[in-house]
Amino acid sequence: MQAAFIDNIGCYRRYTLDSVRDLLGVIRNKSHHCRELTQEMKELLGSHPEGFESCFSRRFPKLLIEVYKVI
Repeated sequence: MQAAFIDNIGCYRRYTLDSVRDLLGVIRNKSHHCRELTQEMKELLGSHPEGFESCFSRRFPKLLIEVYKVI
């Protein structure tokens, strides 16, 4: 993940970067607060919701199926 993204998520809450639960929390929180994102974060993540989905699925291609298996 890009340093700007990691710095941004660390401003609000401590996340463990190797935790699936925390990754899902980041996705949820960024999605829920998308209107409050800085311009830099909006450019990084893209439009909501399509850009968010594309951004996270490129970085974590197996995330959706792995979460589905657990549920």
